[in-house]
Amino acid sequence: VRINATGALDAIASSSTESVTDAADPLVDALADDEERVRTHAASALGETAQSDSSVQTLSALVNALDDESESARAAAAEALGKIGGRQPAKVTDAVRPLYDAVDDPSLDVRRAAATALGRIGAEDPFQIRHEVRSILALLEDGSTPEQQAATTAVGSIGSTDPSLVAPATGNLVDALDSDSSALRVNAARGLGQIGPQEPPA
Repeated sequence: VRINATGALDAIASSSTESVTDAADPLVDALADDEERVRTHAASALGETAQSDSSVQTLSALVNALDDESESARAAAAEALGKIGGRQPAKVTDAVRPLYDAVDDPSLDVRRAAATALGRIGAEDPFQIRHEVRSILALLEDGSTPEQQAATTAVGSIGSTDPSLVAPATGNLVDALDSDSSALRVNAARGLGQIGPQEPPA
């Protein structure tokens, strides 16, 4: 029953956040549920409902969920924080460092979600993630193809606002244009376009 209830709220929130705004507190409580799928649905739904009005309690619960034993719940929490930070970057200041740590998570899905979240936050407020950019850049060099795809998207998002922060990644993006992965090539090309031309060092 709890799985079905939180799953329904998640689905509704994806299409109409106003319809489940009053469910924020129960969803926060659901992050502590014993069932993995309940926690995952709750985190995902909070990423939608909290974009316009996120409480300290909601954000704290989502940050704590980055340490959940379930990788799907951790990934959902990272994605939720990225969605909130993409709308209200000042609200997620305390989530930036945990997201940075999540880039080293054992789960590929979590690492990818964390990198994407940092990119969303950085696109709105580059100052917020200035110290964490290096973790995203590291994925471009050493990450798997899915991680590199997330990193190129994040780099492009940040670069569209503050190209200087991600200028060191330009060479990696150029190299990614020769990748065997079409998705990575597309992301790299888009990222280079967002960063724009860079002046060579003097």
